[in-house]
Amino acid sequence: MSDLWTGPETLALAFDIGTTLSAASVVHLVQNQPIRVRVVSRWPSSPNSSKIPTTILYDNRGAPKAFGAETKDDAYAGEDYNECKWFKLHLHPLAMQPPPYELEAAAPRPDAPAPLEGPTSFEVPPLPPNVTVESAYSDFIKYLFDNTKSWYETNAPDGDTIWRQLENSLKLVIAHPNTWSFHEQATLKQAITKSGVLRGASVEDHVVFVTESEASVHFGMLYRSNQQSEWLSSNSTFAVVDGGGSTVDICVYEVTQTRPKLQLREAKTSDCTQSGAIFVSRAAEEIIKQKLGNSKYNTPEFVAAMVEGFDTKTKIMFDSVDENYLIKFGFDRDTDRAAGISRGRLTLTGAEVKRAFDPCVDRIIESLRDQIHGMDVQSILLVGGFGESPYLQRRLRETFEKSGTRVVTADEPTKKAVAEGGALFYAQNSIVARATRFEFGIATNRANYTHTVNILAYSGSDGTKAHQGWCTSPEGQLYSTFDKACTVTANLSALAETTPPQVNPITNESYKRL
Repeated sequence: MSDLWTGPETLALAFDIGTTLSAASVVHLVQNQPIRVRVVSRWPSSPNSSKIPTTILYDNRGAPKAFGAETKDDAYAGEDYNECKWFKLHLHPLAMQPPPYELEAAAPRPDAPAPLEGPTSFEVPPLPPNVTVESAYSDFIKYLFDNTKSWYETNAPDGDTIWRQLENSLKLVIAHPNTWSFHEQATLKQAITKSGVLRGASVEDHVVFVTESEASVHFGMLYRSNQQSEWLSSNSTFAVVDGGGSTVDICVYEVTQTRPKLQLREAKTSDCTQSGAIFVSRAAEEIIKQKLGNSKYNTPEFVAAMVEGFDTKTKIMFDSVDENYLIKFGFDRDTDRAAGISRGRLTLTGAEVKRAFDPCVDRIIESLRDQIHGMDVQSILLVGGFGESPYLQRRLRETFEKSGTRVVTADEPTKKAVAEGGALFYAQNSIVARATRFEFGIATNRANYTHTVNILAYSGSDGTKAHQGWCTSPEGQLYSTFDKACTVTANLSALAETTPPQVNPITNESYKRL
């Protein structure tokens, strides 16, 4: 990386806490030195991976006992612990609640249960007893922080000395979905404070939030080949599609400048669709259950093993409907040919796997069409773990390249895109303008000069309530389209003394306009 850091010496950590997988990175920024991000590549019980499961084991009192890859260790198999996974879904705003998914009808085997009809609901796993979404985040952030510290001190040259010298001023970069806002960020701030990783320092001074799209575009800027560099040429417009575990974040950028520093402008309010990889897995689970019918292998334990096999191999490899895909789940003695099982392997046809993918892929294409409508988008940058799916890549190319929009991918595996890109965002933020997601204003009409008012953010679609001044219900509760962005306190007495009074022509009342 040729860019040089121009600020004071800083240590920044970036965390990507995904629905299913998480990652972390560190960047040591030294004045007039190149920017180099290090991705944490060793975790407890996962010595050769940059990503770990976003999973925690709790006891019945709500105390954490194991994290990440440790939760799969045999040492915890016989214990009465409660698994906490996908807790990110509990923080999603109402507008992002998982949608029902519909599976195309398929001819069931004769003894199969009735075929699925209409939308199939998506059940978010409940939190364990005595665990809140805030405490789950707090515990996991502390785990990421402690192990990032240990890894950096061991693997970076003079890592222990650097950490000790800069730990009181370090910055923590947290990535989140595009449509998360004040409520979600407030919960994350509370979780960070509760975790104690900042050692009592101000969250406002040490925590930086970045959307997953902005983190991904900074990753893509670093890992682009010469053949793909035109997507970042001056005055070009490109879209970023970040395919994650639960969400797919889509944003469109315009390149306003390439020299001396790359500058990007968000061309349109970003979108976030609930079409990530876990929805493919849930659809596959329903298809597998339907295929098994009344087989003795249609039990929660066997189905879970089959879905795990689907996740670790089939979902990653799938591209052709003309091939069959084998899912290993058992032993050679496990056979039920009527259910498609032979010697511990379940066979899914390409058409069956396609049924699991298509609801998500179709939603991604629809969202992307809406985002780029009316704009001259030359390229689509596809990143993220789900973005590495050959089938998703092919569907996007078939849909958009015929109209001249190229689909490009980074040269590096992109599962770590958000973690590495988050650190790059802090080091060299190239976003100079963003599309406004909210309308801001206040609901007040005060007669005195001391004001303590809430700045409200409006996120509705038509603006009717905002423009007519309606923000609270008759009971005094904020409508769902309003959020409190911040509180401002000001004393305007000095200004009032120098402001001439005016008279209301209707009531003849005197007032001052400040």
